[in-house]
Amino acid sequence: VAADADLDKAAALIVKGAFGLSGQACTGTSRVIAVGEVHDDLLARVVARTEALTVGPGEQPGVDLGPLASAAQRDKFLDYVRIGLDEGAVLHTGGTAVGDAGYFVRPAVFSGTHPGMRIATEEVFGPLVAFARAGSLGEAIEIANATDYGLAAAIVTENLGTAARFVRESRSGLVKVNQPTTGMAMNAPFGGYKASSTQTFKEQAGPNMMDFYLLEKTVYLTP
Repeated sequence: VAADADLDKAAALIVKGAFGLSGQACTGTSRVIAVGEVHDDLLARVVARTEALTVGPGEQPGVDLGPLASAAQRDKFLDYVRIGLDEGAVLHTGGTAVGDAGYFVRPAVFSGTHPGMRIATEEVFGPLVAFARAGSLGEAIEIANATDYGLAAAIVTENLGTAARFVRESRSGLVKVNQPTTGMAMNAPFGGYKASSTQTFKEQAGPNMMDFYLLEKTVYLTP
C-alpha cells in the first residue's frame, strides 16, 4: 500500500483479498506492506473492518465468513496464530476458534512482522494477514519479493508511475493494481515465479482457454 493510497479503498481490498473464501485461496492476501506514515491508520481500518465481519454457516443471511475446510485446516490456522505470537508479532484481532461445532475461526490480523517470520513467508491458507512497515516504495518491493514464492501481488496507489514500477519490479506471476489479489480473468495466463509453479508455461487459462470459446473453420483452397 503506497503512501498516496486511498486508505478506505485499500482496507476494503485487503479484507476482501485476505478473508474472502475464508482465506482459503492460493492468491489470498497474506501480507500487507504499508509505506511510510499510512501504516497505523491503515492497520486500524483493517482491524475495524475485520471485527465487523460475521462468521457462521454460509446459508445464513448476513454471514461474511464460512468455515475452514476441515479440522486439520482449522488446527493449522490456530497453530500459525501461535507461531506468530511466539515470533513476536502483535495480534490485533481474531485468531480464535468460534463455537464447539464446525471449523469456524475469527480472522486474524497481525502487525510487526518481517521476512524472517514464518507467518510472513509461509502459506497459512486461512484468514490470517500479517502487516509490515516499509520506509519507502523500494523497501516495500524488497519485502514483497523476499520470499521463495511469487504467485500473486497487488499495489494500492493513486500514482500511475508508482504502479508501473511495482508491476515491473514485482517477482510475481499475477500482479493487480487497485484490485484484490484474488480473482482473475479465466482467459488470461495464470502461474507464478520462483517456487510458485514452474515459471514457464501457465498451469491454468492462457491461450488454451481461448480455444474453448472459438468456432474453428477449416478451408481447403486451390488457387
